[in-house]
This record gives sequence, structure tokens and C-alpha cells, in this order.
Amino acid sequence: MYYIVYKIKNILNGKIYVGIHKTYDINDSYMGSGKNLKLDLKLYGRENFTKEVLYIFDNRDDMILMEKKIVNREFIERKDTYNIILGGGWRPNNGSILVENEIGKRFRVSKDDPDFISGKLKSTLSDFIMAVDSDGNNYRVKKDDPRIISGEIFSKIKGKTLIIDKNGIKKWVSVNDPKFLNGEYKHITKDRVISEETREKFKKIPKGGGKNPMYNRTFVTNIEDGKTIAVSKDDLSTYLQNGFYLGRPKEKTNNQLNTKWIKNDILKKSKQVSLDQLDLYLNDGWSLGRKFY
Repeated sequence: MYYIVYKIKNILNGKIYVGIHKTYDINDSYMGSGKNLKLDLKLYGRENFTKEVLYIFDNRDDMILMEKKIVNREFIERKDTYNIILGGGWRPNNGSILVENEIGKRFRVSKDDPDFISGKLKSTLSDFIMAVDSDGNNYRVKKDDPRIISGEIFSKIKGKTLIIDKNGIKKWVSVNDPKFLNGEYKHITKDRVISEETREKFKKIPKGGGKNPMYNRTFVTNIEDGKTIAVSKDDLSTYLQNGFYLGRPKEKTNNQLNTKWIKNDILKKSKQVSLDQLDLYLNDGWSLGRKFY
């Protein structure tokens, strides 16, 4: 058994990857396991990569030690390397996080890393948020996603809201911010109408794969009577300009809390019933749940 340290090079862009491998054949076809390396192998083709064996050992410990010496912090921060994890079997005590340095190279560091704590290294997740649409579907999107700005989907950042100030600058603030509470800061969607251009963008964004008949519809609620209806996204701006707001009521009423959705596949129907009537329906062929037939 041979324990080797190898280097793979992309001959088109010069990027390299250093890794370790145990094998009975020094000249085997193994080409590394790095995620970024694999993506480029597929993109550029295996024929545009070379492999060089740097060191050969007869034991695992020496192999690991050499990888640790080569694939150090300076190495993984370089723009011309595929490696994003420190060599030598690095395992952070408090978990790791993917960060980006000033030259745009992404790599992993410990969550306790001083450069990460100080803000010198920025988490690659900081530009993303979790969001939800009016149908309850979850998304991981960038903060400036057009669907967030238009109100098509809503941020799930607890206690935060996206506003636009008097200078037209968009930023996230606490929902308890005095300027938001007194109206100086307005939510990004307030008084905003979805443009035809934005609507076309929505149509190009896959949602439900077209299998759900509701995928091109969304819920709006009448401001006066609180009634919620599902409308075509093509007609959404018309409803928003005529006394409706996007989504369901913010708080459930007592009546809603005391009801359950039931469905009947034979009748192809769903409806809400009170809890005291629930057993009667369940014994008559209905089942719990909601389905759009």
C-alpha cells in the first residue's frame, strides 16, 4: 500500500489542488475529491488536467503530516487553489463556516477564527436569507432577490424587516425601530406596484415544477372584510391597488384556531370544519388535510 500526496493542475487556468490518497497503484486514475475541483473537471474535461505525485510514504501519519504542511491557511486563501479546507485532517472544535476573503476566494475556517469574529472574513451565508411565500413554500434567496423586494415572498429574519429610507436606500432594521414604528421608514413593498418586467421575471422562476395548479396563483386579503382569496399573479397588481394586501391575515382568529381542514378524494373537495364536527366527517369518508383538486 502506498500513501501519496498528489497535485492536480488545470492546464487552462493554472489552478491547483493538493490532496492525499492511499493506493496499490501510484499511477491510478484517482483525481481528487475536492468539491470545486470536481466541478471544474466536469466543466473543462478531464483531459485538461494533469496529476503529479509529490510524495510517497509507507504510512498514513507521514502522509497526513505532509498534507498539513502544504495545505495551510496561506495555501487555501490563494485564488489559484481549489482547496478550501486545511490539510492534515483538520476538524474545528466549534464547527466550520464557509467564508470569503478580500480577493474573493472562498474557504472554510473555524467559527472561533479571530479573522471571522472580527469581520475580516465574511460568511458567504451573510448575503442569503430564508424566505416564505403566501403558500407556505420556503426558499433560500439573496437579500436583494426581486421577489423579496416586490413582496412575492417574505423574509423569515426574526424581528427584522426590509425598509427603504427617504434617500431610497434599502436596509434591514428591527421591527421595533422607532423610525419604522413612526412611519419614517416604510416597508419596501408599501405603495409599490409590481411592474410588467418584474412579473415576467416571476414567470421564469420555477415554482412547484408546474405540477401544483396553484403555482401561478397567490393569496390576497381584503383590507375591509378580511376575506382571503387566491388570484392569478397576472392580476395581482390590480388587487393590490384595490383594497387588498398580499398574503393571508397576519393573525388567526379564534374561529380558525377551532377548525381543521379536511378533504374527500371521491368528491374532490376540501373544506374547513369545526372541531366538534370533525369526527362526523372523518367517519363519513373524509380525511385530515387540504388538497387543491
